Amino acid sequence: MSSVGGSSPGFRQSRSRSRAESASKPWRIVAVFGLLAIVVWGLLSVNVIPLAIEIREGEVSQTNIRSPRKLTYTSQVRTKAEREQAASAVQEVVEIDPAAVQRQRAGLNALLQNVSAARTSHSSR
Repeated sequence: MSSVGGSSPGFRQSRSRSRAESASKPWRIVAVFGLLAIVVWGLLSVNVIPLAIEIREGEVSQTNIRSPRKLTYTSQVRTKAEREQAASAVQEVVEIDPAAVQRQRAGLNALLQNVSAARTSHSSR
């Protein structure tokens, strides 16, 4: 019987410890989940709660407001004005027609031959 009596008090001690531990476990669980909830709320509230900024049409903003995404807009009016300005800044390009150059040279040669012929005929008189 001594073996039964010897194990019995140890059993009772462990049972009383488990009751004390089980009584403190709900508070630990609540504390851990409460702390976890506060941490999660803190992390999410940084990105979720937007800043309230009052903006009225026609007024200058007191702060810079950045768009959450990149947006581009091409103004047709400004694009047309820039194209016209760029076109007016370009100097006129002269294209030389090789056939016109040949015709002018042939005409010049004919004129010079006529002048030479007139000089020789005038000097022989």
